[in-house]
Amino acid sequence: MNSIFYYGKSSFPSNYNWKFSPIPTNRIYYINNGEGFYYLKNEKYIFKKNHIYLIPQRLKITPGFNRESGFDHTFIDFFSSDTFASSEVISICAEETSLLKSSFDTLTALILDIKQNKASAPSDATYINTMHSLLELILNIMKKSYNLSCITDDRIAQAMYFIQNNHMNDITISDIANHVHLDKFYFTRLFKKNTNITPYQYLKQYRLSIGINMIMSGFSVANAAESSGYDSIYTFSKAIKKYTGIPPSQL
Repeated sequence: MNSIFYYGKSSFPSNYNWKFSPIPTNRIYYINNGEGFYYLKNEKYIFKKNHIYLIPQRLKITPGFNRESGFDHTFIDFFSSDTFASSEVISICAEETSLLKSSFDTLTALILDIKQNKASAPSDATYINTMHSLLELILNIMKKSYNLSCITDDRIAQAMYFIQNNHMNDITISDIANHVHLDKFYFTRLFKKNTNITPYQYLKQYRLSIGINMIMSGFSVANAAESSGYDSIYTFSKAIKKYTGIPPSQL
């Protein structure tokens, strides 16, 4: 089970100052043009054009880009009930699998369409549903064709489902643990072992993902804050600014 947290398409000019913040989710990059790089464990690796990169949330990378070529990329941050069993960034040439490349081309077109048609987007939830379907397809191709292995635990998936169905309510960690019939403290340790974050952090981040997606689809900040489970617009706006670096009005 996967849920989209944040997404976008960015094109960095040569003078852009990339202020990268460590992300609490899995991230996929698709490099449309230009060349970037990243450091992992003091080793430098290249982001190549027409390649897909899956960065499991457990990894901490330091990215950058070639200022002569610029850097045009599509990205999607997502949560998953599967823990990707890799200590490295997973790199795949999209052109080797036509379905993979066409999926990312469609995903990029959807993201651009959402940004260009925010006024009409609330009536068209098909955008987000289609993005989720594409993400599932992309990950399934990677799992089957490139031996992408995962660690799964049904209890974690059930807990995530419970959070996603009740995020707008005033739920506690005890409520979530009771739902999967586990002691609260054991559940918290198990959840963090599988996802690298606590259940409370996941609840906060999921609420934020719902709010961000609603705003990017054209909903007002007030509606997005209420529907995603925030008790105030101020708290919601502050959380968005902390994660994205920009206020809700600029999403």
